[in-house]
Amino acid sequence: ARVQWVGDASARGFLGEKVDALWAKAGQS
Repeated sequence: ARVQWVGDASARGFLGEKVDALWAKAGQS
């Protein structure tokens, strides 16, 4: 996950997936 500042592991995993998805979309657009 790219979101490393989130202390909670579950939140980091959830947010990380969203951020990775956004970055993937940005890279493809």
